[in-house]
Amino acid sequence: MTAREKAESSPRPVLHQPPIPRVLRLCAAASKCVCCSVSLMEVALILGHHPSWTYSAFIPTSLLPFVRLWSLRLTWSSVAGCTLGIIGGFIRTQCAGRTLGRSSSGETAARDDRKLITDGPYSLVRYPDYMGECLLMAGNVLLLASKGSWYTEGGLWNTVVGKGLACSVIVFVASVALSRFWMVEKEDELLREEFGQQWDEWARRTPYRLIPFIY
Repeated sequence: MTAREKAESSPRPVLHQPPIPRVLRLCAAASKCVCCSVSLMEVALILGHHPSWTYSAFIPTSLLPFVRLWSLRLTWSSVAGCTLGIIGGFIRTQCAGRTLGRSSSGETAARDDRKLITDGPYSLVRYPDYMGECLLMAGNVLLLASKGSWYTEGGLWNTVVGKGLACSVIVFVASVALSRFWMVEKEDELLREEFGQQWDEWARRTPYRLIPFIY
C-alpha cells in the first residue's frame, strides 16, 4: 500500500472547537435562566389580566407588588425583539435538523459521514447557526430593555440589582456575538483543510459567513 493510499484510508479526525471554559458555560446558563424567568413572569402577569383564570388575583402581588398591569403592553421595540427571537430560533431549529454547522456540542459543519453541509440555511451563509444565535440573543435583550416589558415597567432598571443583572446579560451577549466573528475565521481554516476543493466551491457559492450581503 502506497503512502497516498494509507493517507486516504486513514480516518479523518473529527474537528472540535476548544473546550469551553467553565465560567462561560455558567454565564450562558445564567443568561438563559434570567431571560426565561423574566419572560415567564411577564406571561404570568399578562394572564393576571383575565379574572376568569383561577389564580389571576394572586399573580401580581406574588411577583412584584408595585408593577402596573395596565402598563404591560406591546411596543415597536418589544415587537422587534420578539420578531428577532422567533427568526433566530427558527434558523437554529433548521440548522439542528441538518446537524449543525457548529452544533451545540461543538462539532463543525460536517455530518457523521464527514460530508460538508451546504444546503438549506447553509446555502445562504456558511454559519447560519451562529447568525440565528445572535438574532435570538439580540431579541431577548431588546425585549428585556423595551418599554412595556415587565422588567422595565416594574422599575427594575431603577434599582442597583436590576441594572447590574441587565448589564451583565448585555455584556455577556455582546461578548458571545463578537466571539462568533473570530470563531468563523478559525472554522473556515479547519473546514478548508478538511474538505479542500469542496469547501472552495461552497465558499464561492456562499461568500458570506454570518450576515447575508454584509459579512
